[in-house]
Amino acid sequence: MKKLLTITVLIALVFSSSLFAADPTFVGYQNIKTRAFTFNNTKIDAMGGAGVAISDSIDSLSMNPANLAANKGLMIRLPAAKVTVYGVSNLLQNNAEDIRSLINGSATSTNYANLAESVLGNMGIGYNNIASVSADAGFSVGGFGFDLAVQDDIVAWSGDGTTANIDVVNQLTVAAMAGFGLRIVDTDVIQLDAGISSGFIYKAYWSDMDLITTSTNFSFSTLINSTPVMAGYSIPLNAGVTLSFFNQFKLGVAARNIVGTYHMTQYSSFLAGVYGLFGTEDTATTDPSVELYRVPFSLDLGFGWNPGWDAFNIRLAADLVDSIGFFKSLSDTSSTFGYKLLYHSRLGVEVDLFKALALRYGLNQGYMSFGVGIDLWALKIDASYGWNEYGETLGTRQNDYFTIQVSLGWDR
Repeated sequence: MKKLLTITVLIALVFSSSLFAADPTFVGYQNIKTRAFTFNNTKIDAMGGAGVAISDSIDSLSMNPANLAANKGLMIRLPAAKVTVYGVSNLLQNNAEDIRSLINGSATSTNYANLAESVLGNMGIGYNNIASVSADAGFSVGGFGFDLAVQDDIVAWSGDGTTANIDVVNQLTVAAMAGFGLRIVDTDVIQLDAGISSGFIYKAYWSDMDLITTSTNFSFSTLINSTPVMAGYSIPLNAGVTLSFFNQFKLGVAARNIVGTYHMTQYSSFLAGVYGLFGTEDTATTDPSVELYRVPFSLDLGFGWNPGWDAFNIRLAADLVDSIGFFKSLSDTSSTFGYKLLYHSRLGVEVDLFKALALRYGLNQGYMSFGVGIDLWALKIDASYGWNEYGETLGTRQNDYFTIQVSLGWDR
């Protein structure tokens, strides 16, 4: 875990140390800004992103807050740390020696350049993930849940899929979310839960980075004090309902980003943006106007089966993401019904042995994912590996990822 974290952070530093243009540009930010922030979970990732009907504990805050009502016990996560690296197979096949030099501390500027070029060469048209490091801490008890997360993402936008037209952005997100789920109907046959979640999300996007002309003179001081950023906040609102039969078969509906407007301002530096948030000292805005944009609303539907057996348990999940968009697309004759359904579908299964070892499999838009979870009471280790689509249409170009998450806490 330590070596993997070291590799990811060093790669991120390479990206962040790239030369910035004297006149800041935010092309990458303009293209990626409307992507919603979620409390990503390695377990859900391994299950193809499905979980509207069966998500549990604080993972329900963004998946479906109604599911908080089903968690009567105490769950504490203090904390969970997660590292994700994208384009793993390409890096291992073409840059094994460069990665080895990073691990033993002998990396040169050539090794850094080779890694950057390898990542760039794997970019596709549109949004691309490069690397992510995050940590969160939270708890859930009696239907109430709270989570505080910090996540740094290195992301890129390409208009045509070539290295000459890639805008790379460092995105920092700090989010605090709280939610409550209430069991409205509770009989032996039917259980009905409803829930709501909201919070505060602060995002900061650094100005576009030039990865072609990299610099090895990285400076945290420059990154924090003199690199322009677009920064601002949102107070999102999510709601959900879950209908269960015999406490096993579940139907879930989650309305995400009912309120999802961000208030963004351009600042001369990240530090100035923090001052601007709290209204203290000189905010040093390079553009005093506030830009408003909205993260798209999504109505997600889910089916799940969770019998809750002790020694050997199976969980099945099937989600239809952005159901409104799916039904609207049915009138479009440019693609088949099967393609539209696949585009909006998320499927997952988990087999849990003695609540100690969990094996997971998922399909996200038809792309496979695998995962394993080890529960050592106060220590949990989860890992996932899979593929996502980054082309304009499904089947155009997929990219793989590997995630490892280590959590300390209690969940019984």
